[in-house]
Amino acid sequence: MKIKEIIGENYLGHWEKTRTACRGIIIQDGRILLSFETKTGQWMLPGGGLEDNEDEQACCIREVAEETGVLIQPSECRLEIDEYYEGWKWVNRYFFGTVTGETEIRLTNREREVGMEPRWLPVSEIIEVFAGHRSYADSDEMRRGMYLREYTALSELISDEKHRIWRNNAPLRLTDLQPSQFCISEKKLQNVRNWFDPSDLSNFEPIPVKMLNGIPVMTDGHTRAAAALQANLDSVPMIWERDDLSWEMYRRCVSECRKRRIISPGDLLHCIIPDNEYCVKWDQWCDAMQAEINGLIVEEVPEENKKNYISLLLLADEQEDMIDRYLFRGTMYILRTAEDVRAECVVTDEGDGILEIKNLAVNPSWQGHGYGRMLIDEMEDRYSSRYNILQVGTGDSPLTIPFYECCGFIRHHTLKNFFSDHYEHPIFEAGKQLTDMIVLQKRI
Repeated sequence: MKIKEIIGENYLGHWEKTRTACRGIIIQDGRILLSFETKTGQWMLPGGGLEDNEDEQACCIREVAEETGVLIQPSECRLEIDEYYEGWKWVNRYFFGTVTGETEIRLTNREREVGMEPRWLPVSEIIEVFAGHRSYADSDEMRRGMYLREYTALSELISDEKHRIWRNNAPLRLTDLQPSQFCISEKKLQNVRNWFDPSDLSNFEPIPVKMLNGIPVMTDGHTRAAAALQANLDSVPMIWERDDLSWEMYRRCVSECRKRRIISPGDLLHCIIPDNEYCVKWDQWCDAMQAEINGLIVEEVPEENKKNYISLLLLADEQEDMIDRYLFRGTMYILRTAEDVRAECVVTDEGDGILEIKNLAVNPSWQGHGYGRMLIDEMEDRYSSRYNILQVGTGDSPLTIPFYECCGFIRHHTLKNFFSDHYEHPIFEAGKQLTDMIVLQKRI
């Protein structure tokens, strides 16, 4: 068992009081179970204080069940993090948990007051949330310390044995990954074979992976992955991609791979080509794709020009007087090239740190190119310093709900009979009449 220490700036140099807590790390299909305070926007790994004469594993089972309603079978303690603040030593013991069933949630009064709910998030997303612990240094010392602790725990445990992506408490296999490159250079593959030793992976540079649209995507290392598969290996070191790369570029790369039926590194074994052909086929495609991305512009629309885009606005909201309710109190953006407008987005300030997407539509000629997601990403980048939550309301449609969930949104609440009460005629999408509005939120 590893032991890590976190020493707070206010530590007195000695401790007289101590308290032990047991916390669960429960991962399924690339998502991790969390406790989320809806009133404060705070995330945490489920767990809590050890009671008198209580076994640590029993404590972990009880705390996870009470907070989330999930029953688990915990592992042995995998990590201890000791925190030192003022005259206290806080001992935190972490266990991996396998889900065995469900039970009734039993919250404390304080947990009910802050609106605690169980949530499942992609592992990469919550690591990024916890990685922002420094941003709370001047505003929320308690949250800063807790996020630092949870970030340390996940960094230590999910990086164990150089694997940082888990499914059902086991490292992902190579064949679980989605490539972002659709061919391999024969020359580069031979260079890897010259040093690659399948019996010794100590010098194998981990494959970097990023969760995109809920799928674990390789951001590099395709040639190493091909060499490993040729050696009949399906388990190699992997690591979360930590660099701030052009995710729009990677989304397009993945889309192109899937069009070519490259959905696993094993498919690349049929796409090994001579180096001169590789330079033409892959490098030139990347250059053209990057040029297209660079030619896209997101710009704010002046008030007097907003109605010029009514045909786009009506794609997302088919009653014009409903559009008028938010169009001029909101801010409108278009995504365009020099030739045409590809998509639009209208956002409004809803108070309490919430920014809402009121209208998001893509030109039918350009649907399926990732422009809707690009505008969502742009809104996050522009407004994350001023807002905590990005919110969207939509019908309970099989076309829109999965899209927003893939963009990282989570169902938050429902506005009953919204469409039947506010629209003059029935609204249908994908053959289904829309009645209630589903409100989804995403922390930014």
